[in-house]
Amino acid sequence: MTAVAARRLDSVAAFVVVSAWLSTMAQASPFAPHPLPPAGSPTPFFEGWYTRVVDPTSDLSFAVIVGGYRPPAGTAFTQVWCCLLMDDGGEITTIQRFADPQTLSITVDGRPVTEKPKFGTPARFKWHTEEALNSTLVVDNGTSWLDFEFKKSRGAVIRVEATLEGRVPWDKAAPDTAGPEGWLSAAEGILPTHYYVQTLASAATYTLTTTNAEGVAAGDPVTGRGWAHQEANWGGTFPTAWAWAEGITTDGTRQIVLTSGAFVIAGVTTKQSIIAVRTPGTTLTFRNIDLDVIETDMLPCAATPTFSLTATLLNATRRVVIELSAARETFSVPLEAPTRGGFAGANGSVESFSAGARVSVLGRRSVIEPWDPIESFGIAQAALEFGGLDIKGCINGSHPQTSLIL
Repeated sequence: MTAVAARRLDSVAAFVVVSAWLSTMAQASPFAPHPLPPAGSPTPFFEGWYTRVVDPTSDLSFAVIVGGYRPPAGTAFTQVWCCLLMDDGGEITTIQRFADPQTLSITVDGRPVTEKPKFGTPARFKWHTEEALNSTLVVDNGTSWLDFEFKKSRGAVIRVEATLEGRVPWDKAAPDTAGPEGWLSAAEGILPTHYYVQTLASAATYTLTTTNAEGVAAGDPVTGRGWAHQEANWGGTFPTAWAWAEGITTDGTRQIVLTSGAFVIAGVTTKQSIIAVRTPGTTLTFRNIDLDVIETDMLPCAATPTFSLTATLLNATRRVVIELSAARETFSVPLEAPTRGGFAGANGSVESFSAGARVSVLGRRSVIEPWDPIESFGIAQAALEFGGLDIKGCINGSHPQTSLIL
């Protein structure tokens, strides 16, 4: 049996196991907050949101990540994690802090989250902590606002404000339904974690303000505009190992998103990948669960960490080849990731915002014809992440950079 055939059998097995459950699973609008599992539930639960802004003109990119963790049999979040990642012309900043979970407020249309979001409805919610440091994310359908503060060294504080508009959904025909998981999005309780992309390339404006320990402005605010990617995860725990990447061209017209890792589906660990390529003339999505053929090569321990893949649709008429690499010194220190026992950095992730990506799209009319190039393009300032066991201790953030866990 060939390696490709074996992978197809793994995907078929996952399809058979999960599809038997689909008729009893409820679907929900993915990006909005989900209620906590019933008290006494033996599985942990986490939910988090990720927003990344890229400003090609200023060679600046930053991401704000928030998440909450509820332990097994718990009744409330016991950990609330906030993170700022920034690459400002090669100067890397990683700041992580834990907020008091008693101060966390998550509301939908001003009310506590008690029900799953209605299927196909726009996301409208507010995530906020009542603390001295600002921590606010507001989402209203295609518009989002962020206002977060993070302590730097010597008592200085950086405030990050951003507005996202003009959402570019995963599928314009089903903007509040379709996402990376495809038909598996209905499988609540079977997947260890769920994944949804809210926007591939919203227009973004931002302001970065730094004050010293006395609250006095340290220089003029930094303002700019660019493009933003936004997504969410929720469920029990992260995969045991994974790679993730995302990128937007300078003009915002082309985007890629990909994730690949060891996922537990209905108790069976299989390697699964999802790849999306969007251009003015191309809308392609590849998934192992759709029986597409996906070959990946992760080299996080190489002198220059790289990730590459070749993905071919089941009907063998479209193929995409993606190559990403980032200098080791551009990666963050390990970030906290949700585990069964809470957020932990030991098997967390490291992320670079300075990856270069090369994308080639190929096509043909039938399997007997050779592949013809359709288009190719490059992306600078792409995000590249290795997580869990894929870090393997070889990207440990030992290079000089700002790194705080508060």
